[in-house]
Amino acid sequence: MKVPKYAQSTYVEGHIVLHRTLVIEHAWIAKDGVIIDPTLPTDICLYCPGIRIHGREGIEAFLSTDDGKAVKSMPFFCAYGYGGHQHAGFRQSLRDGTAISATFSNRDMSLNHDQRTALLNAGISIEHVDVLKQGHLSDLFHENLVLK
Repeated sequence: MKVPKYAQSTYVEGHIVLHRTLVIEHAWIAKDGVIIDPTLPTDICLYCPGIRIHGREGIEAFLSTDDGKAVKSMPFFCAYGYGGHQHAGFRQSLRDGTAISATFSNRDMSLNHDQRTALLNAGISIEHVDVLKQGHLSDLFHENLVLK
């Protein structure tokens, strides 16, 4: 299906942290600072992007490659070996999601200073972790970020 107003959106595959500890492979769309996730429209998740493909032209270009042709009806990360592990960004999104899920100690998914420090010490680029709260992107550097 083609939706013209989303032609210049970014298709993203990576991992999400769902229910504080569940890290799963997932795909979503990002447009103008907003995550569009029709699969999980009401859940609060932390999004760890791995593969970003910009615009309809980017998707068409990827699908015209040998790798793209091989995975036309599958998630794109499948073009990069089992579990997408041959793609550095996708591999990093799994590491980021796993480390993030280990930092949550309370139900409201807030990160305190010690938790943010632990993520930074683990080598996670927190500014690349997208946080969803009712569809809007934010970043984990906001003081006392709480998702309810």
